[in-house]
Amino acid sequence: MRVADVEAIAARLRADPMIESVEPDRILLPQLLPNDTLYNNQWHLKAPTTDLGAANLPGAWDITTGSSSVVVAVIDSGLVRHADIDSDILDATGRVVPGYDFISDTFLANDGDGRDSDPSDPGDWATQADVDNPATPCVQVTDSTWHGTHVAGTIGAQGNNGLGVTGIDWAARILPVRVLGKCGGYVSDAIDGIRWAAGLAVTGVPANANPAKVLNMSLGGPGACSLSPTLQSAITDAYNAGAVVVVAAGNGNANLDTTPYVPASCSNVVAVAAVNRSGDRAYYSNYGAAVAIAAPGGEQAFANDPNGVLSTLNSGTTSPVPSPGGDAYQYYQGTSMAAPHVSGIVALMRGANRLLTPSQILARLQSTARAFPVGGTTPCTVSTCGAGIIDAAAAVAAAANGYFSPNPSSVVFAGTYVGQSAPSQTVVITNTDDDSANLAANNAVSVGGANAGDFGVTGGTCVNGTMLSQGASCTVTVNFSPTAGGARTANLVIAGTASNAPVSVPLSGTGLVPTATVTATDSSASEAGPDSGTFTISRTGGPTTNPLTVSYAMSGSATNGTDYVAVTGSATIGAGASSTTVTITPIDDSVYEGNESATMTLSANAAYTVGSPASATVTIADNDSPPSGGGGGCFIATAAFGTPMAAEVRYLRAFRDEYLLTNAPGRWFVDLYYRASPPVAEWLRSHETLRAWARAGLAPLVAMSRRLVSGEALAAQTPDRP
Repeated sequence: MRVADVEAIAARLRADPMIESVEPDRILLPQLLPNDTLYNNQWHLKAPTTDLGAANLPGAWDITTGSSSVVVAVIDSGLVRHADIDSDILDATGRVVPGYDFISDTFLANDGDGRDSDPSDPGDWATQADVDNPATPCVQVTDSTWHGTHVAGTIGAQGNNGLGVTGIDWAARILPVRVLGKCGGYVSDAIDGIRWAAGLAVTGVPANANPAKVLNMSLGGPGACSLSPTLQSAITDAYNAGAVVVVAAGNGNANLDTTPYVPASCSNVVAVAAVNRSGDRAYYSNYGAAVAIAAPGGEQAFANDPNGVLSTLNSGTTSPVPSPGGDAYQYYQGTSMAAPHVSGIVALMRGANRLLTPSQILARLQSTARAFPVGGTTPCTVSTCGAGIIDAAAAVAAAANGYFSPNPSSVVFAGTYVGQSAPSQTVVITNTDDDSANLAANNAVSVGGANAGDFGVTGGTCVNGTMLSQGASCTVTVNFSPTAGGARTANLVIAGTASNAPVSVPLSGTGLVPTATVTATDSSASEAGPDSGTFTISRTGGPTTNPLTVSYAMSGSATNGTDYVAVTGSATIGAGASSTTVTITPIDDSVYEGNESATMTLSANAAYTVGSPASATVTIADNDSPPSGGGGGCFIATAAFGTPMAAEVRYLRAFRDEYLLTNAPGRWFVDLYYRASPPVAEWLRSHETLRAWARAGLAPLVAMSRRLVSGEALAAQTPDRP
């Protein structure tokens, strides 16, 4: 019985309250280690116990050593025959499937012709004459590198065959796609190679009978991908066809954020940086935000330094020496060596789970990556070398387990009034892996987050212990009932044995609240009677099933609790009602105050929004007369200036009404003035000298009144107004 099935049975048993404890009784085995004679020299494949930059393959091989249904394209310099890969790369049998030579320039091809169906590597050596010839792209004298063969060996050299090195995937088939030749290769050839490798049509080239779902591109150079839109288009088309495109980050020790390389700066690729045995960034490796992950690329102090990556090669310095006599092994360094580590591990992941999409593979590679070591000469961080150092055991384990894929990946509810519920929505959880997975035995489905109380699970088939086989689905029904206005967020959480569990589905919605307004439905009140005025506070929008308390502030020239019976500062609109009233009942006093105003202004509150009108005013008429004594209520001023309608008197009366009678201290002063000034005014009228002195003393107050009083207040000063 499969481990996943045993775990599912155990989960169901744990849900039984009569069972105290249950767990699978697992079989323990030693980790699988290959018997290849040079495996001990391949530090880069081992568990990261001593060498922190290693890729941790032994744990992955315990799960799978690969599948022949997976094809990995090596888009590189072609292959040579090598007994540790395939003794004949052209016979359409064994590990290597028929590839293609896409080099169109005969000088670069170095095999006597242009494009053909033979992806063999004839050698890419360059002489001094090649370097001196301005018609060639050669920049240095070099022996043949057998670059593609070294890359292919890391990905898929025969494992556990008692010979040489071991590759990462022991069963995947290798598709050689030749785009690099003598002194390099053209982007146009690489573009066609990418498309053909992924099974897409290329004009003038026979269809690829073995489309690859993993494309390794250990090549590149400076330049922005935006300058090569056709290259980006080819990569995107390959990605959309289901291929994982793995590329080298580049060996320029460059910050890709400011000095981009292609294809590392293209989208839909997995750009790989190189680390050394200690897990630090190799001194040559490019870095930056474009890097997705890091893998062992080695760091050498001299040629064939064992601190590099050991893989298959040919002993020929120019043309290849025939296999098996020419079969060789050598240590190389570079991001070209790091990228095939990722490609080989992706091949193992595809072998463990053929349903994985490129985005799911990248997510698992990054989520299972090991943290970078702290310190070192050139330490890596997640901003420079990607998510971490690739961990084959963890990545393949994540691929081999179930995977919960929610649809939709997020849920947005329409705006809903507080106290009401939005129409429910359904999230479908599908297991998109080859292996089965089960939901947690307890609390498999829950809601968490800032506003979890506003969202709820109201039904569905995703319940505790639910088993989801390959491709199976269950549902979760979610509702939204906001408890407050504004943006409301939470997360639907699905727990279980899937490799990506717990899965979090963002939930969001907007809480709507009613609008509150106020009007003066009876705007006139009087001390006589007294006669009350009325404010009406109304709500619109949303349900009326619950009461709504609206806050307000009182202002105006009338004083709350002194000039009218005190109101509390809030009013409640009852359940089922759309409005309520607040009554302004004047207090009848004996102080002359003139007409006063009581203004209600609604205050903001989370339970409602303030609409228009937000304020209203009730006018309170005074029933008191000014004290007797003549002078139109401004006795001393009238005596000084001779008439109540003198310009100076009118300004002083306007100042009284606008600034003194609108507040309690001012009213107190006016009342005191009315009681004390008439005798003084009579005395002034009989003494002209004293009147002159009074006019002089009042001059500053008159000047201030001219500056402060409004035109409306001045116009109100008529002969009939005391």
